[in-house]
Amino acid sequence: MKKEYMLSDAKFIYSKNELGYQEVLDDFKNAEEILIVTYNISEKQLLLIKKLADAPSETKISIFTNIPSRWDIYYKDTYRNAARKKIDIYLTKLKPDSIGEKVSVFFNFDNHGKIVMTNNVVYVGSANYSEESKNNSEFGIISRDPDYITFLKEEITKELEKASTPYFEYDYLPLLLEVKMHLSNLFALKVELFDQVYSYYDDLDGKGYFFNDTEERLSQITIDNIIVELDKCSRLFNTIYDVADQLTDDSILDELNEYYENLESFENQFEDVSGNEGVYELACFDSSERANQIIQDEYSAEAYDEYLEGYVQKAMDSVYEEFQDLCQEAKAELDNMLKIIDDYLDLSKKALDEFEELEFRKTNDNIDNT
Repeated sequence: MKKEYMLSDAKFIYSKNELGYQEVLDDFKNAEEILIVTYNISEKQLLLIKKLADAPSETKISIFTNIPSRWDIYYKDTYRNAARKKIDIYLTKLKPDSIGEKVSVFFNFDNHGKIVMTNNVVYVGSANYSEESKNNSEFGIISRDPDYITFLKEEITKELEKASTPYFEYDYLPLLLEVKMHLSNLFALKVELFDQVYSYYDDLDGKGYFFNDTEERLSQITIDNIIVELDKCSRLFNTIYDVADQLTDDSILDELNEYYENLESFENQFEDVSGNEGVYELACFDSSERANQIIQDEYSAEAYDEYLEGYVQKAMDSVYEEFQDLCQEAKAELDNMLKIIDDYLDLSKKALDEFEELEFRKTNDNIDNT
């Protein structure tokens, strides 16, 4: 098999006593994606691995490497022991967790190619992603051609991935990170809702919170967003149960299933309570609009010219009383909504603790063949 691409935007790089792909390394801080293809990495130095670890946490990083000294067959224990030592070094230095949040590592035991690239700039040449390469005479090209970068990413590395062994045989850490992200969103929304329902005081009598029945702060948007996050979290916990079902037949499955059912129940309870007519009316209440309606309905014949200001005040007084009544009528439901979210978050933590006791990620046994 052979793939070709004609370049129109590239420069030739000869390097000695420095890394020829320094321009790409400098772009790591701006990168949305980093992709490394190398024959080897440095066994003793950490500068280039640290360059990857220092990239923004949201940057997606993919690493493809061979492992020198790893053979398909070992004819002597000397070679087998050397390979085992080398494999341990590579597994330790390239452990995805130690590099970043969105890191994928693959081992390709036939690879001899070298690519160092971001979504903005690419080096293709003879230099490995190792500090020792700067001591060698190396040749390569650097390009910022976006079509070429896309070609490498979509055509070359996808072919390489098909023929590679992933670091993990299975890895459900992204699932955990996703559910934790949505639970964090849910917590932030609960704080947002609490700040709409309660006000903080700090005076001579002390400090604390009191129920807000004077300001129109309750937002239907916040309530709707909470419902969305609850739904996302419950779906993810359902996925966690399915994953656990594949990893164990232990009694933990019964516990996780019970957690999932209770979490789903909390979600349904929140939807029911938040759908209360009083809560909805309070969340949508607009004092200006309501005052205008009262003036039109009750005082339209009298409220004109010099009497207008007085009728406006009467309408606003009525609106204020109506608003306070709505607040008091909805207080029990609002407190219940806050409690449901707290219970949901507490139970979610227990469910995650149970799941994290499982071996939810496993290093691929095919890497160490010694």
